[in-house]
Amino acid sequence: MLLCCRLQYDGALLQRAEAASLPARREKAERIRSVQGRAASLAAGLLLRHGLFLCGLGEDQIRASPEGKPFLAGNPAFVSLSHSGDYAACAIAPVPVGVDIQRIVPVSARAVRRFCTAGELAWVKRQPDPQRAAIALWALKESYLKASGALTEAVFAAEFQIEAGGGAAGPAGWRFFLDRRIEGYLLAVCEKD
Repeated sequence: MLLCCRLQYDGALLQRAEAASLPARREKAERIRSVQGRAASLAAGLLLRHGLFLCGLGEDQIRASPEGKPFLAGNPAFVSLSHSGDYAACAIAPVPVGVDIQRIVPVSARAVRRFCTAGELAWVKRQPDPQRAAIALWALKESYLKASGALTEAVFAAEFQIEAGGGAAGPAGWRFFLDRRIEGYLLAVCEKD
C-alpha cells in the first residue's frame, strides 16, 4: 500500500496533527525547527496510522529503531516513511519496502558524483534534464537504502537504470517503481522480490 498527501501549513491543523500523532512521532517532530519540516514529519506518521488501519493492523505495534526508523513489532508488515517539500509518503507491504519522495531542486555536480556510478553519471549527462535525472537516481537509491538496510557506500555503488516509461531497475532481488505524476517531485518505491 502506498499513501501520499500534500501538506497544508495551517497552525490549527498542525495542532490537531500533533494531538492525533503517536508520542514517538510527536517527539521526533518537536526536534525539527521548521514548521514545514514538523508538519511533514507529523503527516508521514499520520499516513502510517491510516495505512495500518486500512490494513487491519494495530498502531500499538509501531516501534522505532534507535535511528528513528519505524517498524512493526512481530513483523506483520514492513513500513517506510518519507517527506520532502510539501509532500509526505508512506509505504506498507508484506515484504521489506522503502519509499522516498524528493522535490526536484538543484543538486551540485559534486553531490551527483558522490552517489552515482560512472555508468549513471554518463546517463545523467545524456538526459534533457540532468537535474531531474539525478534526483530520480537519488530517490531510487534512497528507497533501496530504506528497504534493504544496506550500507550507504553499497547503495551508492549499486547500478540503477531508469526507463523512459517510468520503469526502473536496480540490484537483483528487488523491484523498483518511479512515479513522476506529482508536479515538481519524484516518488520512488523499492520492494523485495
